[in-house]
Amino acid sequence: MIKALSSDRFRLAVLLALMSGSAVATDILLLAGYSGSKRGTYGYLGAVMPISSPYLYKDGWLLRLWVAQADFTYLSVLGRETKGRAPELEASLGYLKYLGDKNNRLTVYLGGVHRNGRLRPDDPFSNIEHRRNGIRIQGDLSLRPIETFDFSMMASNTARIEDKWLRLRPGYVIQERIVLGPELVFLRGEAYSRKRVGISLESVPLGRNAVVAFSVGREKDRVQGSASYAGMSLISWF
Repeated sequence: MIKALSSDRFRLAVLLALMSGSAVATDILLLAGYSGSKRGTYGYLGAVMPISSPYLYKDGWLLRLWVAQADFTYLSVLGRETKGRAPELEASLGYLKYLGDKNNRLTVYLGGVHRNGRLRPDDPFSNIEHRRNGIRIQGDLSLRPIETFDFSMMASNTARIEDKWLRLRPGYVIQERIVLGPELVFLRGEAYSRKRVGISLESVPLGRNAVVAFSVGREKDRVQGSASYAGMSLISWF
């Protein structure tokens, strides 16, 4: 996906996100997660806050700030295993629309991404180190047509950097929040094309203002074969 962002720059970015949230909004949503397989890992920390009203439970405009890092391996066109590291920063403007109640909603984001990729060893046939700035569009759809069935879809496309991502999660509602079901994920970038099939457990309460989600399954790379993957994410609101 020059030097990786230092931990100090990561902390600064997160601090700015939190400061921006407290300045412009009453509500703030914090998100963190980590997932990986033997071919690579992805970790993120983000914040979402309303900018057209003080509340996240109303239709309106949103600001999303995101810090992430991907570590990955792939086979170059020369057949050589190449390792990469790609920290990134994102700032996006979004719009949230509720489709009847809190369980049915659509959010669309559009923003800019700066990614600082580094490969080891160098790959003269790759543009990963040169394509640093991109425009990302992302959509999040959540539906609950009946009390016991939940469906979510998330998709993003980053122009210029050439990353695409799609995740589908249909599930059975165990309780009002907790959802258990399969997941299907497609990931595609300049150096890889992968599909994940697994099981997810979403929205497990962690105190009054936080939920955690887990996922496990198998990942298939078009060139490198299959491997197991696992992930965990945390959402907290204030």
